[in-house]
Amino acid sequence: MPSRYPSGPLLYESKLERDFLMSLEVDGHIRDVVTQPMTISLTVDGQARTYTPDIMAVWQTRSPWPHGFRRVVFEVKPLAILRSGYGTLAPKYRAARRYFAERDVGYRVVTERTIRTQRQVNAELIAPTLRGSVDQEMVRRVQAIVLAKGTHRLGDIRFRLEEEGAIRGVVMDDVTPVSHPAITRVLG
Repeated sequence: MPSRYPSGPLLYESKLERDFLMSLEVDGHIRDVVTQPMTISLTVDGQARTYTPDIMAVWQTRSPWPHGFRRVVFEVKPLAILRSGYGTLAPKYRAARRYFAERDVGYRVVTERTIRTQRQVNAELIAPTLRGSVDQEMVRRVQAIVLAKGTHRLGDIRFRLEEEGAIRGVVMDDVTPVSHPAITRVLG
């Protein structure tokens, strides 16, 4: 998946991971996201095991201490798999939580319950525009319109940009009439 972060494109192994990455993509406080950031050695139930978490996000914090950043590692897992594999997964995830806590790194296991929300739906719409370059001329035009007295609604801004020829209006062909009492009253 293309990304706006310094680490570059983000690899994912499931649609659920992709959806979570999309939600992170629109968080303005995140400074970087890395997929499969490291492989660590853990002791789980007395046995040595390796573990590679799915994602690490680095947030800029308000506090400059310790370094102005907060790292959180995420494991993305469908709830059904967590429930069915609880006996084997829970000890591994507890060991990972201890490992990361010793290093002042947060650790979270996330499922579709926390990923597939309205935020994620909005992120699907917003993320592609965040990855593109910013048209500075368009920014200047929008700022001028917003600073003009009386123009504060998005519809007004869009109309002014259309009038100036900065953007094209939307033409709707083959519009199927909708039968609704309120529309019928207005349109006659």
